[in-house]
Amino acid sequence: MDIFENLPETTPKQISIRQSVWIFGVGSFGRSVAKACLSKGLEVKGFIQSEPATSHCEGLPVRSWDKLSPTDLSIPILIGIFNRDTPLDGLVRLARSAGAQNIIMPWDFYAQLKTELGWRFRLADPKLIRSHLTDLKWIYNRLEDKISRACLERVINFRSGLDLEYGSYVDETKQYFNDLTIPRFNGKPLTFLDGGAFDGDSLKMLSDVTNVKQAWLFEPDVDNYFKMTIAVRKNNFPGYCIPLGLSDQHSFLNFNGGRGEAARIDDQGSIGITTVTIDDFLSAQKIDFIKLDVEGFEASVLRGARATITKHKPVIAVSCYHHPEDLWALPSLIDQIDDSYKLYLRQHEYNSFDLVLYGIPR
Repeated sequence: MDIFENLPETTPKQISIRQSVWIFGVGSFGRSVAKACLSKGLEVKGFIQSEPATSHCEGLPVRSWDKLSPTDLSIPILIGIFNRDTPLDGLVRLARSAGAQNIIMPWDFYAQLKTELGWRFRLADPKLIRSHLTDLKWIYNRLEDKISRACLERVINFRSGLDLEYGSYVDETKQYFNDLTIPRFNGKPLTFLDGGAFDGDSLKMLSDVTNVKQAWLFEPDVDNYFKMTIAVRKNNFPGYCIPLGLSDQHSFLNFNGGRGEAARIDDQGSIGITTVTIDDFLSAQKIDFIKLDVEGFEASVLRGARATITKHKPVIAVSCYHHPEDLWALPSLIDQIDDSYKLYLRQHEYNSFDLVLYGIPR
């Protein structure tokens, strides 16, 4: 199907080094954008916040919309808010209602500031999507239902700057444990493996909807692991808490910890963690459900679970938004491991965050 054949060519807006800019947002992303602009020689006039909590941030003024002059509103305003909590379309409406004339979206300026900003989840030059249209067409036809195909189409358009309203969209389906995954077990106790278990929240969610026979909870971040062990003991969950990371090999990797849910394997991380493979750790033990949210390391973990997936055919729920290529690489990888899986996509938070790929064995 040629669903993406007519996807318009999009050209990210360029910011001239002769221009001054304002940054809408004073959170960590907004501050990073300001630093990136300054390192490129751009003049950053300051930050915009709807209700400023301070007059200055990073040595720059913080202004409310009503304190901006017509000249301020005419220069580029970069959207410096990029998370799963605040829909981007709402931010754009707010900026326009205040009189902003030149709004620059994160996917527009990321291509220009990529080196300075580094990894920012799925942010990428929109041209990357166009270079993988063949892969995306294959996945579109490989997906199992209309909801999944519509989800893929809208995600692609949103990330290309063509469907801003998708920023506010969230599927009604509960994340991970829903009508796609749970009915398969017919109430029978299941075995569960959680990669990126955080504080044990997913096991609690699962225990609320079905019986759990045994759980393996992998969490290498020290703070998260401590919270998880407390939660497991407090709720008397049948779970083994494992202070290891998951990968496609036994290794020792750098880790950026102490960041809550955002803790992740990172070459620049200052902490060392040990990783194992699911295949080696389970050593042929049966697993019914694998959930992975490992901040961009999902493909590596799946490769290390090839034998487990092939033999036991567990339900798979894997985060599909940490890298732009996850959209095509993760479905393709599951298909390579076992092409009998039915594949689904569901969108669980704003701005195409918490996009989950579900693999359901036939």
